Amino acid sequence: PPRSTLFPYTTLFRSDSTSAAALRPSCSTSSKTARSCALLSTRAATRICSRRCRFKSCSRNARRCAAPHITRLFSAVSKPEVIICRNPDELNHRAAEQFVALAADASARAGRFAVALSGGSTPKVLYALLASAAYRERVDWSRVHLFWGDERCVAPDHAESNYRMVEESLLSRLEMPLENIHRMAGEKTPQAAAADYQDELGKFFNSTGLPRFDLIYLGLGEDGH
Repeated sequence: PPRSTLFPYTTLFRSDSTSAAALRPSCSTSSKTARSCALLSTRAATRICSRRCRFKSCSRNARRCAAPHITRLFSAVSKPEVIICRNPDELNHRAAEQFVALAADASARAGRFAVALSGGSTPKVLYALLASAAYRERVDWSRVHLFWGDERCVAPDHAESNYRMVEESLLSRLEMPLENIHRMAGEKTPQAAAADYQDELGKFFNSTGLPRFDLIYLGLGEDGH
């Protein structure tokens, strides 16, 4: 996977705990450099703070943060909205409507719409729906830039390739500029592919920090991964 990826939530596990919590990192003080996260154990929630240095705890004698360094780089995100749909069909149509609305907003505001796609079987129906006549003409695909949140270490034409799944369900049914398709080179070694993708993200977003996508799709496997 790329070494610079933006996730609004992270899940932390502890070896001495049977619980895990989905966390929203936020500023623990008024300082812009302060970051914090909460770690839920079976006994109590423990507040963990971090400032500037990766693993230095704050002056409040908090325990050192067990989260990966990238987790503590995040700024606060808005309060999440949980939408419960009656069935997969309703879910996919609501997701497609959201894609159309966000694409129009980002295109009008910034002239482009940057999306990080998820692989696996979960979003396949959504991608096919976006390519259908009901939605295809409602999006200016010349302004859409597609990225991948993850990829398997296989060639792009391999049956397990996330790129191939998107190609077959979405891209093959659209007219989209090739330069707007930013796939991971799964045929390379993981180290080389990750380094190349980080460079591509940096060039596209014109930044050495974390990329700022307009929309990120995250999948959830049957085993919870």
